[in-house]
Amino acid sequence: MRNRTDATSPAWAYVHGVPHYIVQRNSPHLTVKGLIVAQLALVQASRRMAAAGEEIHYLRSTFVPRTAQSFCIFEAPGPDLVRQLNDAALFAFSFIEEAVDLPAPASDQP
Repeated sequence: MRNRTDATSPAWAYVHGVPHYIVQRNSPHLTVKGLIVAQLALVQASRRMAAAGEEIHYLRSTFVPRTAQSFCIFEAPGPDLVRQLNDAALFAFSFIEEAVDLPAPASDQP
């Protein structure tokens, strides 16, 4: 079983000074298909910025269809890079906030 506190886990990243940011979007016309297209744009923008030397990574998105909200998680040294990435992907957002992303404990942990 993989140790969930190794250097690739979100908890390790947060404890060791790599903040996570959550981007919230209120998109009444967004569909799951639209989110997939937007996710591709976010991934591509993240890769371009990382290739240019920026320390930013798109991690994942969650979409809540009933409320038409989506939440995207990024790893970056500050919110300005997250804003730049979302602007580059042309994906409007409501807010960006620093967040703590806690993974589920490993099944062999109490």
